[in-house]
Amino acid sequence: MTPTEEKALLKRVEKDIRKEAEAASKEVFELIGDGVEPRKAVDTVNKNYRGKYAALFAAALSEVLAESVTAEAAMKYKVGDKPLSSRVYANERRVRALVKAAVANHVRGYQDSRKLALELYEGYGFKPKEKLRISPRAKIVPKYMKDLLRDAATVSAMGKAFAKAQAKALKTGALRAAYLELLAAIDKIEDGVGNKHLEKKLQVAYEEKVRYHSNRIAQTELHREYSQALARDFYDDPDIQFVQYELAPTHPITDICDYYAKVNMYGLGAGVYPANECPVPPLHPFCRCQLSPRLDLFGKLAKNDAGAQQRFFNSLSVREQKLVAGKKDNLAKLKKGQDITKVWNSGRPKEYRVKTVGEIGDGTT
Repeated sequence: MTPTEEKALLKRVEKDIRKEAEAASKEVFELIGDGVEPRKAVDTVNKNYRGKYAALFAAALSEVLAESVTAEAAMKYKVGDKPLSSRVYANERRVRALVKAAVANHVRGYQDSRKLALELYEGYGFKPKEKLRISPRAKIVPKYMKDLLRDAATVSAMGKAFAKAQAKALKTGALRAAYLELLAAIDKIEDGVGNKHLEKKLQVAYEEKVRYHSNRIAQTELHREYSQALARDFYDDPDIQFVQYELAPTHPITDICDYYAKVNMYGLGAGVYPANECPVPPLHPFCRCQLSPRLDLFGKLAKNDAGAQQRFFNSLSVREQKLVAGKKDNLAKLKKGQDITKVWNSGRPKEYRVKTVGEIGDGTT
């Protein structure tokens, strides 16, 4: 598989995951709308989504490895020290809790909106020259209504309803009619804006959480398999003496990858290492850094420059130093001259520890 082919594969996988997550989110919303208890709705949809995700990941992994991988085998695939299935289940539990809370808050919010309507209507003098303020900053609005009233569409609809009620409340007969109209308007909010509001909450609580988590694993682990396959090829090829660690064109922020791609540790240029010493990506979630063989350097002499690490850090701003180090404690250790790879690996999950071409090639990791 070429780098271009891998890039196209990852892009396709991301698109497919987004499509499945969107469909699952709509199904959750529809089930809850039909009266299914949120926890049961999520569990029902998750079971279906899990199967589709396993099949999707298995198909992509088969392309990267150039061998058939079943959906069942994909769920047993190790992500760090845990199988993919356990990572998926853990996220499903988090999502289930988020959806349950989102629905509960939504229902309470619109029940409270009726209560607020009643309290404001009965407690307000309806003086024609006074303007009723429907705002999260209004002192008359209870704390539990603040979040609801930050939704612009809800505020607009409620404001119009209250304004009509206020205008018609000058006589007893009109007061009664206006109150009924007000409650009808609140019902309309629940049916229209309210449903859209809930759907938006579920999109964040379910779709975005499921999509992000699924895509993070797929993108990172597929790139890991691709990079490690390259590393094994480089390890077995006697003509490849040097390998370059290159930042992905879309690399978003300064981090540990900048160090390995920019430090001139062996006097052969930024990010160039004797083949077996070159770090293998990914070093963090969504890492897309690449390895390239440097056949043009065949026969060159590599000399380890003990001061290269410190000179690189001295060239960075304080903010960049912190980003590369990852943690404050790490930065303190690096300033004392400790080796960056050892420092990085000491506080990282297994899947993001630095491994070299040599370690991948001889199977020591």
